[in-house]
This record gives sequence, structure tokens and C-alpha cells, in this order.
Amino acid sequence: MWLLVAPLVVGVVLWVTGYLSARDKLPRNTWAGIRMRVTLVNDETWFAAHRAAAPWLTGGGYVEIAAALLIVGARYAGWVTLATARFAAAMLIFASFVPFTIGAIKGQAAARRALK
Repeated sequence: MWLLVAPLVVGVVLWVTGYLSARDKLPRNTWAGIRMRVTLVNDETWFAAHRAAAPWLTGGGYVEIAAALLIVGARYAGWVTLATARFAAAMLIFASFVPFTIGAIKGQAAARRALK
């Protein structure tokens, strides 16, 4: 059961991180956000990186949440087996790294520009 709910949690975390990042509300810290040397230099680079990554994080979060709800709904409606739902959930968690990685790359580039 937890594997079916995990993509929903991942999606919410991605979306919240993107939402806060877009509004400069995610403070520089060591546990959430894009933590690279260049983004941790100062608040200006931190916020520049997260503003650039925000669309990818929120978009990835929306897709993850929608797909997770679809998987859980399909499982409980009896459209797919538990094994199929678990496989889809695992692939969905893995796929959530794509928008996060693109956002991190864009964020790192923005932080480097802000540093100059």
C-alpha cells in the first residue's frame, strides 16, 4: 500500500518546493532545495537557482500527483492488478527525477549567472 501512496507524497513535496521557490519563500538550508556549492554561496544565488527551477518542480509535482491518483484509482477500481500498480508507482517515483534534474541544471546555471 505504501508504494501506491509514495508517488503522491513525492509529487506533493516537489510541488511545495517549487511553489515556495517561485516566491523566494524557501530559505537557504541544508535539507530541502537545490544544494550545490554555487547555490549555497549566498541568498542571491540560492533564490536565483530556485526561481529558475520552480516551473520544473511545480510541473513535475502536478504530473506526479495526477499520475499517482490515477494509479491508486485504477487499482481500487479493479482495472489493474496490485503488481501492475506497484510497478507503475515505482516507475513514477523514478520518473519524478527527470523534472527535478532539469530544474537543478537550470537552477545551477541561474545561480552561476547571479554570481557574476
